[in-house]
Amino acid sequence: RSLHARVNLNDVYQCYDDDDDDGSFRFGAYRSDSATSAHHVFRDEWNAMSAPDEYLLGVDDYDRKLRRHDGDDDHANDMGHIGGSGMDENADEDEEESGLFNPLGYVTYVGHSGPVFRTSFSHDNRFLLSASEDGSVRLWSNEAKAALVAYRGHNYPVWDVQFAPLGVYFATASHDRTARLWRTDHITPLRVFAGHLSSVDCVQFHHNCNYIATGSADKTVRLWDMQDGNSVRLFRGHTDTVTSLAFSPDGRYLASGGDDNRIILWDIATQRLVQVLEGHTGAVKALSFSREGAILASGGMDDRVMLWDAKTACTMPLASNTFLYRSLHGGADGNGNDDDDDANSNSATGGDADSVAANGKHGQRGGKHAALLKVLPTKRTPVSFLSFNRRNLLFAGGVFNSTPSRIKQASNNA
Repeated sequence: RSLHARVNLNDVYQCYDDDDDDGSFRFGAYRSDSATSAHHVFRDEWNAMSAPDEYLLGVDDYDRKLRRHDGDDDHANDMGHIGGSGMDENADEDEEESGLFNPLGYVTYVGHSGPVFRTSFSHDNRFLLSASEDGSVRLWSNEAKAALVAYRGHNYPVWDVQFAPLGVYFATASHDRTARLWRTDHITPLRVFAGHLSSVDCVQFHHNCNYIATGSADKTVRLWDMQDGNSVRLFRGHTDTVTSLAFSPDGRYLASGGDDNRIILWDIATQRLVQVLEGHTGAVKALSFSREGAILASGGMDDRVMLWDAKTACTMPLASNTFLYRSLHGGADGNGNDDDDDANSNSATGGDADSVAANGKHGQRGGKHAALLKVLPTKRTPVSFLSFNRRNLLFAGGVFNSTPSRIKQASNNA
């Protein structure tokens, strides 16, 4: 089943089933106290994620609540509202009065004292982690529908949290310039990964669970050894904050996206920059490899999802008209300056990613869009979450904007 969600200005977010031909939404409308307040002071995004059993979880920042929606008809029961201190007796009455009563039911977890930035399910779907501006990470039981533990150790907002692929470990990334490794049965961190010079914005486990990658506002990506806590790789190439990370399924490559609108592929073994994928006109907030690793999906603040041929990107030469190629090789004139040939090359590749995708499956070979397979535009939804499920269906999530974003307006004017 293919699902997507959107938020509108009436403080409502709605879940849709893309398999319905008539486009009617299947799971009702869910009211939030402040759904439109997802654009908050620290992050310009809304978070939605799919669990291993393909449930849909929505995170609303400003009302400090987590909502878990059941997308399986076999579980079409009202699970009620669960708060940090018990059942919300007035919740169902409020929903009925608003006309937005949810026939399938959902669970609301309440406990954080600040906006919730990121969530992560355990591999068996028994537990949920949430990271918040209040500096804490909370562990929730999906069976007991209550908070079990509050992990405190970071001194500033926690931007990201990720469960390890297997086991009881999880990692956090914080504004205090550190990432930390935890166990669910320990209230203190096992490792503190210190080395970044600015806020650590994202964290990702390697598939073998021996390494952790972090992206930072210092424009670098680091790979850490979980055994001793040392930094074993340092990747430099981005020109702005690194906001998203993804490991290829075979574990050989690491993809990073940033506020510089670029995606960079790295060879982990050699620490070599393999490819730069340019096409987004806004910050790249989400990355996800397909199950077999053939496709890399990227989501950005330009309201688009882009699908890239990962195998082509990893094997073709670094495109000579990319910014990083020119900077690494001193530019076309040897001094880092662009010349007319670069401008002609950019023009030859079609300029805009949409036009390149329309002209052919891979665009112009050797150009900056050579690995681009398809561009999937949303109407007015910056994409901040992407995930392939077990059946290789791609889930995408973000905030629906009632007015065109400044990024899209600038792109249209250009």
